[in-house]
Amino acid sequence: MYSGLTILQLKLQQRRSRQELINQGIMPPAQKGSSAFHEHRRSLERARTEDYLKTKFRCRPERSELIRMHILEQTRAEPRLQATQLQLKRARLADNLNDKLSHRPGPMELIHKNILPVHSSIKRAIIGEYPLTPVPPTPPPPPTPPEEEEEEEEQNITIITTTTTQQQQA
Repeated sequence: MYSGLTILQLKLQQRRSRQELINQGIMPPAQKGSSAFHEHRRSLERARTEDYLKTKFRCRPERSELIRMHILEQTRAEPRLQATQLQLKRARLADNLNDKLSHRPGPMELIHKNILPVHSSIKRAIIGEYPLTPVPPTPPPPPTPPEEEEEEEEQNITIITTTTTQQQQA
């Protein structure tokens, strides 16, 4: 394993540099000037931050506005109990939804009440009037012979050409 000296050397190699600590505000800058100057500068920065936060607090919306925008819940419970109250509300909603789902009507009941539309032969078979027979499919239209298609195309071409020549003469 590592000895105490090697762990210390490793920690010293991994530490942040003095400039990084100064930039992050952990250490004061190098003492080139007087310490009073740096203290004054620090107090000005704190005052500026304080002013900024005060203006933000003044512009903060009222509780009623936050409730209206659904950011806060309107509740009479203490703040430490609000999370538990929200969990209880969600559990009640889930129980209510499960109860309603378990009591909802099935497809057969919906068919009997004419809520779910089905083909009449299927409905009669379900009710029990007669056994289910397949509904015959409607036959597709007969294909047009190729000769008729050519004649239709020739008629369409002549109609188009006569129409364009009449338009050009007018």
